[in-house]
Amino acid sequence: MTPAQDRRIVNELIRDSELAARRILANPDLMAAPAMLRTWAEVVECAAALWQALPGTPGTVESRSADAGDHGDAAIDRLAAMAAGWHRGLIRGNWPCAAGPGDERLLQIAEQLSLAEDRLCRREPPGRLPSQAGADPALAKARLMHTLYVGAHAIAVALQQHQRDLRAAVSGKHRLPFGESFEQTRQAQQRMAGFEQLAGAWVARTYPEHSRALLRGPPGDGRLAQALARCDVQAHRSLATSTSTADLLYASTTERAIGSLSHLILGAGAATGALDPGQYRERLSPALDRAEGAWAGAARLWGELTHRTQRRVDLPLLGAAERAVGALREIAYDGLTVATPEVIATRTDLRAAAQTVQLSLATSGDLACLIRDTAAAAPMLGDARGIGAILARRPETQGLSVDEDMAPEWGVNPWAVATHAVIPVPPPVRDVLVMAADRVLDAAAAAISAGAFLDHTPPAAPPVGDSPRTGWAPGPPMPRLDFGPSGPACDR
Repeated sequence: MTPAQDRRIVNELIRDSELAARRILANPDLMAAPAMLRTWAEVVECAAALWQALPGTPGTVESRSADAGDHGDAAIDRLAAMAAGWHRGLIRGNWPCAAGPGDERLLQIAEQLSLAEDRLCRREPPGRLPSQAGADPALAKARLMHTLYVGAHAIAVALQQHQRDLRAAVSGKHRLPFGESFEQTRQAQQRMAGFEQLAGAWVARTYPEHSRALLRGPPGDGRLAQALARCDVQAHRSLATSTSTADLLYASTTERAIGSLSHLILGAGAATGALDPGQYRERLSPALDRAEGAWAGAARLWGELTHRTQRRVDLPLLGAAERAVGALREIAYDGLTVATPEVIATRTDLRAAAQTVQLSLATSGDLACLIRDTAAAAPMLGDARGIGAILARRPETQGLSVDEDMAPEWGVNPWAVATHAVIPVPPPVRDVLVMAADRVLDAAAAAISAGAFLDHTPPAAPPVGDSPRTGWAPGPPMPRLDFGPSGPACDR
C-alpha cells in the first residue's frame, strides 16, 4: 500500500471518529456519564498520539521555541495533560473510579484513532513524507480537535443528566445511591467545561465554515500563548508525581500571579475599547478578584506547611512558571510600575491576548482539582508548627491551649511544634486544604463563566491619537461553523 493510500485511510478513520462523536451527542438517552468518564482519558491519549504523528507537527510544546508552532499544538498538549490528571484521579478512587465498564462508543473512537496512528508510524517519519500531502494534515487536525470538542460536550451533557438523576433519587428515596456524590459530579462538570472551552476555542478559529471549504489557517502563536501553555502542561506533570508542599505552594503562587497580571491586561483591553467595558466591569473583574483571593488563601496554607528544609521547587516547574509570569509582566509592566492601558495596547493585540488569557482561566480550574485530589489522598509531610497553626484556627479548637492532652485529637505533638519537626499532615489539616481548594475551584468556575464574552470581543480601538474614540461598537458576527447535527436543543 502506497503512502498516499495510507494517508487516505488515516483521513477516513479520523472522519469516522468525528462522525461517531456526533452520533453520541445526538443520542443523549444512551449516555452514561460514569462509563464515558472512565473511557475519555484513553480517547484523548490516542488523539494526542495521532496528532504528534501527523506531518508538520514539530513535537510537544516544551520542545519548541517561543515563536514556533501554533495554537493547536499547544492546545493538544494541555488537553492531554488534563486528561492524564483525570485518569490518575480515577485510579486513586475518585468518582466514578477506574473499576467498572467503559463506554463502547468512545472505546471504538479510541481504537480508530490508534489504528490511524499505527498506519502513519509504520511508514516513513512524518517529516520525510512527500510534500503532496497538501492540506490533508491540517484538515485531519481540525477534525481531530473537533472530535475531542464534540466528545467533551457529550460528556458534559451526560453529567448534567446524571446530576438530574441523582436529584430525582434524593427526592424519592431521600438518599443518594451508594458511591455517588453531588460534589464529585459538580467537579467533573467544571473540569469538563474547561476541557470543552479549550478545545472549542481552537475549533472556532480553524474549523471550515462549510463542509467543502478549505481550512482556515490557525493564528500565529506568540510568546505569551506558548509560555502559558508550557506552564500549564508542566504544572500538571509536576503535581502528578509530586506531593511536595513546596511544589504545591509554587503552583498556587504562580496561578495567583498569572491571574493578577492577566487582570491588568484585560483591564487595559476594557479601557481602550478592545473588550466590552460593561461586561468587564460588572462580571469579569469581580470574578477575577475572587479567584486571585482564593489562590492567595490556598498559597498561604501551603506556605505554612512548607518546612524550611523542603523549599526546593521542581526545576522544570520553576522554569516554566518564570517564563509565563515574565511574558505577562513584559506586557503589563513598565519598569517597576504598572503600564498605562495605552502603553499595553502598543505591546500586544489585546483581543488576541484576551482570548489567550481566557484559555488560561479554563485550565486553572482543572489544576485546582488536581491540587484538591493531592491534598485529599496523597501522602504528605509538613512543618509541625504550620500544622499546629492551621489547627488552632479551626472553629472547634478556638480558645483551647496546646498541651499533651490535646495531642491525640490534633494529631501533632507539642514538642514537634516547638522544634519545627517534619510530620505527616493529619486529617483535620487535609480537610482545611480541601476546603481551600474547593473555594479556588468555585472561584475559577465563576471566572470561566464571566470570561465567556472574550470569544466575541469587538475589534480593537484605533491607537490613542489617531482618531477620537467614540465608545465600544460591536464587531462582526462570528462565522457559523458547520458542525452537522448535534442533537436536540444543542448548538454543537
